[in-house]
Amino acid sequence: MSQASLINKQIMQPRPIVPQAAPLVTPLLPQDLSFAKGITGALNFPAARGSRVTIFDEDEDVFYIKSVDVYGNTNPIRVFDYKERIPESAQNSSNQEAQTKTNEEINQLKTELSDLKEQLSNLTKLLSDQQNNQPIDQGNQNSNNYNPNNSNRKNYRKENRNG
Repeated sequence: MSQASLINKQIMQPRPIVPQAAPLVTPLLPQDLSFAKGITGALNFPAARGSRVTIFDEDEDVFYIKSVDVYGNTNPIRVFDYKERIPESAQNSSNQEAQTKTNEEINQLKTELSDLKEQLSNLTKLLSDQQNNQPIDQGNQNSNNYNPNNSNRKNYRKENRNG
């Protein structure tokens, strides 16, 4: 047999399937998060050419996305606010609880206001009664106390001039 016929036979024969080993894949580890202080820190944060970096603000609930093109030019930085997403069912129940709490507080404030109005009305009435029933002090003509409401002011002056 010639060498060419042997090669043809080998090519034509079915080859047994040999299971290949799974490629070695290193598990993805969480990347380190990048932090900066404010927009100034984010603008000064180093980024490689052709990359995009997410930078979290240390002081506020804000993050920045900084991207640099392949030529090393920094694109305008993008600023995002972030907040927790609350499932609708939990959000609806918390809204109902807040509404119930608010209604209770309003009712309590109405009651307190009504009580205060009643107390103010009672005090006003009491003061009015005291002013109407207060005896007028005529004073003593021989008194050495000066009272501007005393009708005997002239006598007081005369007594003090002579005495």
